Amino acid sequence: MPTAVKFFVREGEQLIRKSLLFGIASIAAISVTCILIFKLMTNGCIGISCVRERSFSVYELDIPDTYFPNDSIINKLLPLSEPMGAQEAVNKTVYWGEHGIAVYNIHRFKSASRATSMLNALKDDASRFRSHKDVNYTSQKADQYFSGCGFSEFGGYRCAAFMRYEGLVVSLSARTDNQMTEEQFNQVAKFVDELLSQRYD
Repeated sequence: MPTAVKFFVREGEQLIRKSLLFGIASIAAISVTCILIFKLMTNGCIGISCVRERSFSVYELDIPDTYFPNDSIINKLLPLSEPMGAQEAVNKTVYWGEHGIAVYNIHRFKSASRATSMLNALKDDASRFRSHKDVNYTSQKADQYFSGCGFSEFGGYRCAAFMRYEGLVVSLSARTDNQMTEEQFNQVAKFVDELLSQRYD
């Protein structure tokens, strides 16, 4: 084979190799980009921008039955059908008397920004709630904490407490009455926050 022909053959082979390597690298880069975009869309964060994984389960954050009125109908913590983008989401509902009700929700996100957005949305929904002299507990460790009482758009007078620890958001609300007073609600909110502060110590 003439030298010139050999030269062009070698050049052609090198060009094919370079094209193959470029194609493989491009496919790998596109795959990594797609994975990162998927993680960003589903989790709201990537890598070090995500909150640190915690070893406890949200089911460990249950409220003891003794915090609720006697003869209450107390449901267990159960998964929420609509987790709203949370990694874990559970709900507990308690009923007593004729109209008494307490609702306890826990959402665990991988992203602190998503958790912050949820807590801010909860506060917006409770914009008509005001501070109450007997609902006066204030968290010393939560990243965000809110409590107050007022008339809810869902009906009736209620008290609520919302707290965020990194990517975890807790909302607690109760229709207060002579069986679940504001002071008792305050104690429940305190218990939940102290339970969380131990997990995030």
